[in-house]
Order: sequence, then C-alpha cells, then structure tokens
Amino acid sequence: MPILPPKKLKAIPLPGLTLDTLGLYFAALGLLRTLSHKWPQVRGCWRNGVFTVVLGPQTLEELEDFLFDVGTKDQWSQYGKPWDAPQKADTKAARTKKPVEAVAQWRAEADESDLPVLASHLVPGEKRNSFNPIFGTGGNAGKRLFASGWMKAKTTVLKPARNIRPDDLRADLHAFLIGESCSILGDFAAGSWFSSANKVYNSGFQRPFAEGQITPWAMLLACEAFPLLAGSTSRLIGAHRKQNAAFPFVTRAPAPETEAACGQWIGDFWAPVWQRPFSLAEATAVFQLGKAELDGKAALSSAAFAGAIVQRGVDTGITEFRCFTLQRTTSDNTFESQLTRVIAIPKENPTFSELFRRILLFRDRLPEDRMQGKSWRFKGLRGPLDRALLELAQVIGEGNEQRQFEAALNVLDAQFTALAKVDRNKTHREAKVTFERLPLDLLVWLAKHEGGSAEFRLAVAIASLKSEIPPARNGRHAPPRLPQPFLAYRLGAVPEKYFWSIPKDRPMRAIWSPRALVDNLCALARRRLIDSHASGIAPFRSHFPAPLADVLAFLQGETDDLLLARWIDRLSLFDWRYDRELFNALKPEELPALHWNGETALYAYFRPLVHEELLRGLQKQISANDRHFKQAENRPSLDRWPKQKDEHFLATSGRLSNVFSALERGDTAVAWAHAKTVYHALRIPIADFGHNPHFVSNQPRRLLAALIIPTESFGLSRYFPEHWQAPSQPKANSQVA
Repeated sequence: MPILPPKKLKAIPLPGLTLDTLGLYFAALGLLRTLSHKWPQVRGCWRNGVFTVVLGPQTLEELEDFLFDVGTKDQWSQYGKPWDAPQKADTKAARTKKPVEAVAQWRAEADESDLPVLASHLVPGEKRNSFNPIFGTGGNAGKRLFASGWMKAKTTVLKPARNIRPDDLRADLHAFLIGESCSILGDFAAGSWFSSANKVYNSGFQRPFAEGQITPWAMLLACEAFPLLAGSTSRLIGAHRKQNAAFPFVTRAPAPETEAACGQWIGDFWAPVWQRPFSLAEATAVFQLGKAELDGKAALSSAAFAGAIVQRGVDTGITEFRCFTLQRTTSDNTFESQLTRVIAIPKENPTFSELFRRILLFRDRLPEDRMQGKSWRFKGLRGPLDRALLELAQVIGEGNEQRQFEAALNVLDAQFTALAKVDRNKTHREAKVTFERLPLDLLVWLAKHEGGSAEFRLAVAIASLKSEIPPARNGRHAPPRLPQPFLAYRLGAVPEKYFWSIPKDRPMRAIWSPRALVDNLCALARRRLIDSHASGIAPFRSHFPAPLADVLAFLQGETDDLLLARWIDRLSLFDWRYDRELFNALKPEELPALHWNGETALYAYFRPLVHEELLRGLQKQISANDRHFKQAENRPSLDRWPKQKDEHFLATSGRLSNVFSALERGDTAVAWAHAKTVYHALRIPIADFGHNPHFVSNQPRRLLAALIIPTESFGLSRYFPEHWQAPSQPKANSQVA
C-alpha cells in the first residue's frame, strides 16, 4: 500500500495581529475564540511573530465575511461589569475593616455565563478582593471603563454614523487584519492595551494632540479573549492570600532600582506564545492550568518566572514568553502595557537552573521596598538583582554564549552588591539575610569562557582560601578561633550548616574595606594569623593554586588590581570544594617564562614559610644531601638536630607573625632576619651573605600580599636551593633591590 504524503493544512496569516502590543495579542486570542463558534476544529498559532489561522476558513475573504456578520448582527460575547455595585460595597467594607462578602454573594447567584469574565477580572477574598492588574480594579482604570469602551466599539460597528458606509466597515476590518491603516478610529477606552489608543501630543496636526487611533474591530476582538484569562478553580481557591496567584501568567513587576520608580509598575503579564497550532480547548488549558514553577513553587515575581523558564518549569508546547509590564501613567489608576522582554524557552541547562534557584532564594530574603502610609520605604536591594536575572534569562533563550557570559557576570555583581549593602547597613543586618553559595559547575563554565587571564586565576586562588582544621586538644575547652573561608573576611557573613547568614552584629573577622587591594590582602594575612592557633601551619592553602608566573606578575605590578579585586568579589560567592573538572579548566595553555629579579628573589626566599609542600620538599632535599655526603665521605651526619625517620618541622603561625609584621610596616631587612631564624629552627640552612646583609624591597606590602596567594611550588623548589642556600656570589654584604 503506497504511503500518502502528509496533508498540507490551509493556513491564513494575518500580518495585522502581531505580538507588538498586549491589545493585539488579546485580539489574536479573541479571533480564535470567535472563529471556533463556526469552525470548532480551528487552530491558531504565531509564526514569525504573525498570528496564523489553521483548519478554519479556507480564505481570508471567508474569514472577513464571518467576522463582519458577527459584528453587524451583534453576535459578540457580552462584556459588561454587572459586579460593579457589589465591588463598591466590598471596597467600602474593606476600608472600615468589615467582612468583604458582597462580590462572593453576587457570584453565588450570578448567571453561569458571567463567571468566566468575573474570574478574569477579580477574585473575592476574606479581607479584600484581589484584582487582575490587566484590568485595573475590576474593569476600571481611572477614567477608562473597559466595558464602556467595548459598548462604544460595538455601537460603532452595529450602528455606524451616517458618513460611514458598510463597505467602509468591511474595508476597515480587512485593513486591520492585514496590518494596513484604518479609517474608522477612536480610543474606545483601550489605551491600557493598545499604545495607539492613547492621545499623541505634538503629532503634526493642527490640534495639540491626536485622539486614539485604533479601529473598533481591535477592541471587540480583544474583549473576546477575556474569558480565557480566568484561572482554573484550583487556582482561585485561597487566591486572596497571594493576589497574583489567582490569575494565569501574572506576576509582580521587578523591584524598583531608584526611589523615583517606586510604585510605577503594577505588575507583569507573561504572554505565552506557541508555534504549533492550538485549538481553543488547548489555548484555554494553557491559561487555566498553565503556571510557572521554580523548584516546585509557583513563580510570583518576574525574576522567579524567568527562572522557571530557564528551569523549564512551564507547560509544554510554548516556545516563548513576551513580558508586558503594566506601568502607571497620568494617575495611580491609569496604566499602559509595554513590551519589555522576550524570553524563548531554552534547552535544559542544569547549571543555570541551579544558579537561578539559589539566587532567587537569596533575593526573596532581602529586605523589600514597602509602602508605609502614603510614602515608600525604598531599600534598593532587589531591583538590580531582578534586572540582572531577567537579562540572563533572555540571553539564555537566545543561545549566544558570549552574551550569556556577560549576563552571568552581571548577576554575580548584582548579588555581591546586594550582600555588600546589607553588610554595611545596620538596619539591613537586622533582617538576618541568609544565602547559599553558588555551585562550582557555573565556575567551570565561566572558566571556559573567561579567556584565561592572570587576574581570573589569581582571584580563584585567593577566593578559595580554605578554612583550617583545628589541632587536637585535650579536655573540654572551647576550640580556638580558626581561619574561615575567604568570604568570612570579605563580608561580615558567618557559615552555618547549609547556608551562610549575615548576623545582626558585624564580626571582627570582616576586615575588607574600600581601600587598595594590597592593603586588604595585608589585613587578610594579619587576621588569618590571628585566627590561627600558634602551633598551626600557615593558613594560606587552597585546592586551586595560581601559577607561579601569575603571582610574580602581580608582585611586579603587571596585573590590573581593580579587575583582580572585582573578580575576587565575584568568586567569593562560590562553594569552594575540590573539583577535578575545574582544576583542569584553570590550567593555562601557555605561560610566559619566569622572570627573576631582586624583587622576585625575595619572594622566593619568603615563600617556603607559607607553603607546606614546598617546605617539606626542601627538608627532604637536605636530608637526601646529608645521606649522600655521609656515604661518600664515610663521616657522621652533619645534621645537628636529632630527628626521627621522615619527621619534618613546619613553619607555624606563631613564628610567621614577626615576619609578616616586619613586611607590613616596610622593614624588609628585619623580616629577612626573622625568616632566617625560622629557617634555622626548621633545619634549613641559609647561605652566609656576610655580616648584616641589606635586603630591600621596593614594595614590601605588595610582597606580603603576594606571599599569601596560594601558588604552585614548581619553579621555586629549584630556585631556592640554588640562590638562597648555595649562591654564586661571594660571602659579602649583598643588596637585593
């Protein structure tokens, strides 16, 4: 039996019904609902931003004939506001704190056909009614009475003026559907959804403004879509507790970024767009049952909705969402819709999904901007974070990895800025903000797209400084203060079991300030030594040490300190654990040859004191040389210190204090002498440079800052014995500058 080719469906594109305005989006849905009265199998979708009708009328002319008959024979769904009187009674009761029950009683007695329109406008509550921001307060937005606008549009079509002929109405319908200029124009109280329905000032006409410029067909079709915007029964139950939860795809608007923007946005409507032809039943299901979830919870804010899109916590069949922000204009009641963002449904991405989950949990715990009385208490913490998350969700849908990298950095900057503001503000600290550190999977992705700069690798080494394990203690005494992860010194945050929190009182451990990076690193070195046990080893270890060439470049001022400080702030937010994939991603493909001079030679001299593996390696080399000399000369060992097999002594925090203090105050010679004493105690001999050698560093504080950056021992294990234990110069006073 031959296989028949697939049947091609007749499609009618309508270039006038685009996704540019919220009104045109509603008009497309209203057209689908109207056509289903005659063609129950009709379907509609958006192709390249244009609404397309499938499996309905065969030609555009047939479609126009049907709509013209509906309009001229008054076959529209009736749109009124019969709940107006009960709504006003409830508003008055809410002001006097009396029971709010008039609308609920009216709904119990109303005709069944009126309930979908009511449910799309408002939901009765116990203390107050919840209004869908798309319709203002139950169908009223200041002087815009939407039901009155619908009645005016219906009358214009049903009983046109004397100068309007039926052919003019038909031509206007055709022009509207194909996106051409119409002749029968008005505002029809539709300025909240159609931007062209508002007055246009300085329009070039003789009058100072032009009236609304939309056709009545646009308003009539848009109002036909309103019953679709009602949520299902399960969404309406208890909806008064969360106002936006009752209405599908409606969320709170992003938090304001400036005090002047407080109260300007009413909310956001996320219009779902589909490319596969949907029937009316499928479109109704999208709105009734459709919701966005993030980590199993309903997304009530725009940032959470964007996170749900990235996490693909939305109903299937939708290809993108168009966010229309409802913004107040001339009064508190009057608003207009504006297309602010388009987010495509991306491929599954666990890395970004987890990033959104953790940051949104942190975002919801930040102090929010609240209205107290008639004024706003502006905090300014959530707004920049909302904007950064929305931008990241948008570029994830676009699939541009370079823009994703930039947007991800903006999110990190916004989160750290919010944390820093909380850290510096006593009132914000009282909120006890908690947060999770970010996953290393994201850092692996960043490392692959960052480009391999020295500043990035240095920041990884500094930000990943580990906490130290306390030494064994007998008895039940309280453990000593211990070096914590780097974040505890960067911000006044304390680690808990699963989260970090910012306590009410700022810990003394938080030593970072707006001063220069070198000064902050010196303060970090001093504080970590204070937190260490006197017998503990140097507390400057990390699983991700920086290459030696990068550290020497920092020492010689060849890196950008501002960029390095910014990377340190970003990377301090991550949950630092050992990760093989990240370790491999951080390996540079090629590094410049090590450049040794007087400054770097001093670094090589001090570095083993804070590097456990390097110090052990030097001690093993000395032990091996001792054994070789004893066997060759048949003489006893020259080692003057008795020790057991494979036993090594390490530099302790107590011994390093004098060395660090001398470097911090700029006395390199005293620091060198203290270090020589430590080497002597560790059984590592230093060559004789004569009586009172004079070693000088041009930037002793930068030298100290470079010493605490975890780095690899490769290159130092050979340089130290060759130049500090067996130098080529004669035994005399020497100067390294």
